[in-house]
Amino acid sequence: MAGSSGSNNATTEFVNLLDTNAVDIDQAPFAAFDYNETEGGVDDHGCEDELEEIEAKAWDVVTLDCLDVDAWTALIEETERIAESDILKIRKVYDAFRAEFPLCFGYWKKYADHEGRLDGVNKVFEVYERAVLAVTYSVDIWCNYCQFAISTYNDPDVITRLFNRGLAYVGTDYGSNTLWDEYIKNEESLQAWSHLAVVYTRILEHPIKQLDRYFNWHPKISLQMTHLFH
Repeated sequence: MAGSSGSNNATTEFVNLLDTNAVDIDQAPFAAFDYNETEGGVDDHGCEDELEEIEAKAWDVVTLDCLDVDAWTALIEETERIAESDILKIRKVYDAFRAEFPLCFGYWKKYADHEGRLDGVNKVFEVYERAVLAVTYSVDIWCNYCQFAISTYNDPDVITRLFNRGLAYVGTDYGSNTLWDEYIKNEESLQAWSHLAVVYTRILEHPIKQLDRYFNWHPKISLQMTHLFH
């Protein structure tokens, strides 16, 4: 991804945002998309006329029926095939799709991956912030965001704060075990045993999926702490 200075800048922005410790779910995560927008749209830089025609036709279909999911899927696939290295075109199609289908969380992850591949950490951060505004109660989005943060930031406190931010919204969801598992894996990598025991205690307060697995592991963490401090 980006170089160290870019990563440091992203970390600063990331920490500043975490200080709010909240997602304003009443704030609109996006404006209405203008299908006639030309900036970053179809142009003739490096594209064959035939490919441009295919892309233009795909846009025509979704413009006529913006709720045709199959047409959107085809447009996204064509854009990724024709303009795989053109972040402006990729942004245009994903921003337009998000305006119509903000709850399709899988496409947020794909969008973030494109940004990371073509532009760097800061833009990935921005995509995930938009994502948690649009689908605040998606366990998968928070998992993806936390995984991205773990791979990008070296400050354990920053990572912990992001996990807690996400868990404040989805930690009681029956399927939140995947996010709790990511949290546990991160704490284990840091060998933060005392904190890990607290995490397990928090999990056991909620009837989430595979609760018995956490119940069985909790005494083992306590035993680990006993060996460490005695």
